[in-house]
Amino acid sequence: MVNRENIKSKIDKLPEDIILNVDNYIKKQIKKSKNNAEYLAKLDLSLQQLKEGKTVTFEWEEFEAMTKMPPDEAKAFCEKIRARGKK
Repeated sequence: MVNRENIKSKIDKLPEDIILNVDNYIKKQIKKSKNNAEYLAKLDLSLQQLKEGKTVTFEWEEFEAMTKMPPDEAKAFCEKIRARGKK
């Protein structure tokens, strides 16, 4: 059987830097888990959009041209490409 007081007394005797390192490790693991969950949610959204036909496919040259356009022009260009795909 685990004796809580025994464990607590051993933890209390640990050097401060070890405790801080463990604390930092736990914080980093929590942040990694959060980032992974956000990434997986983005992948789920992308798959859903793909299934619903809400994606736009470009030729490489079209993509390069679009990256050099002002935002409003690029948006109109995307809509033109999207309309082309629905025909």
